[in-house]
Amino acid sequence: MDLRKATWQDAIEATQLEQGLFVELEGQLLAGRTFEEALSLAEDDFLQEDIEGLDFGISAAVLTLNAMGFPTIYSCSGHGTSYPFVSFWCRKVQVPLFIDVATSAKIGLINGNDGCVEVFSDDFRGLLRFALTIQPRRNEFQRSR
Repeated sequence: MDLRKATWQDAIEATQLEQGLFVELEGQLLAGRTFEEALSLAEDDFLQEDIEGLDFGISAAVLTLNAMGFPTIYSCSGHGTSYPFVSFWCRKVQVPLFIDVATSAKIGLINGNDGCVEVFSDDFRGLLRFALTIQPRRNEFQRSR
């Protein structure tokens, strides 16, 4: 799906939705549900919002990257069995900025397939942290183009 026309408002709304659902997920865990049960409930709530067909846990990062002009190629939440990741295109000169953001968000960043960049996390909330970390720096990224 082509998300290059994602707006800044789309990114902010997805970020706010994910933040709220993570609070609910944590509440479910505190109430004694297993991670799988709590995740399933959060995913059900997220699906009702129909955020461009994206998975819960990655939509904020995907829409933020696209709104900033970095087209995403692949993304997956991991669905509780694997790590969440987002692959995207950027210019070589911007890689140091992405390394700084990834480090601050405590997520990984690697060269992906076919020359793209991939951010990933072993923490399900990692890509939300990435979106929250990069959003205030969008002007810095725009100047680097």
